[in-house]
Amino acid sequence: MPKITNFAFCKPGQFEFEGPGLDFVDSVETSSDIFKLAVVYSITDFSAFQNHTGFLKLLGPDNQVIIKTDQFEVEKVSEEDPEMYGSENVVSGITMGMEFGNVQFKGPGLYKVEVFFDDDLLADFSIPVLFEREGGRE
Repeated sequence: MPKITNFAFCKPGQFEFEGPGLDFVDSVETSSDIFKLAVVYSITDFSAFQNHTGFLKLLGPDNQVIIKTDQFEVEKVSEEDPEMYGSENVVSGITMGMEFGNVQFKGPGLYKVEVFFDDDLLADFSIPVLFEREGGRE
């Protein structure tokens, strides 16, 4: 059964994977009605001999869907591939990065990312989003 083996929130604009590495965050602060957010995650333990699809949802503090991503596809490998020959249960894994730009701020609170794979919810992860006013947080 597919599972998430790592998940992290990070600052957007870092997926070139060159330089010192990703800048992870444990909260987001905004001073406007929009903010940006990025995630990086890995899905493992799925058959490499089948096609797979997935998508993410970003939910606001009221659990309403703010963004549902387009589906991504993971194409199966050829059973004639010499590296796969003779194996019946080859499992695979992927690591993906995704940015959520221009997210509508729905108020301070916990925002949640849900990760779906083959239409099943694998896991959800929350991050606090705070409103930064001049002179302090809300």
